[in-house]
Amino acid sequence: FTFEGFLHLAATECKDEPHWRAQSQRVDEIFWPYMNFVGYMDNIAQDTRALLESLGPSVWETFGSTGWGTSGDESIFESMDNAHHHSVGGALSHYHEYYTLEIEQEADGWLADEYGHTVLQLPHVKRVYFTG
Repeated sequence: FTFEGFLHLAATECKDEPHWRAQSQRVDEIFWPYMNFVGYMDNIAQDTRALLESLGPSVWETFGSTGWGTSGDESIFESMDNAHHHSVGGALSHYHEYYTLEIEQEADGWLADEYGHTVLQLPHVKRVYFTG
């Protein structure tokens, strides 16, 4: 079972499964005008802090700045953010073994609604591929 096979299976067999649906398809149109914050998993700790701080002067201090992690002395998602940065470095070294230009082009089609969504405003990052 290849990575490409997995993606094709997910795209065809799981497209109606709520956990696999695009964000733009998971939220009813009536709610989009009320969305005023989009956070990203790539920097979850910073985005969570920004969200909590936007809710009021003491929300970050009360709910996010401490009390998290195995010892309870970390901010929310601090451990997860650090783990993400460590794991991403190793994963990126194998990126081009699995995620080819052809797969990226196909994924771009699957995600077109996400990239073009006026509220989500997802960054469309193109990868550089080496041949030869």
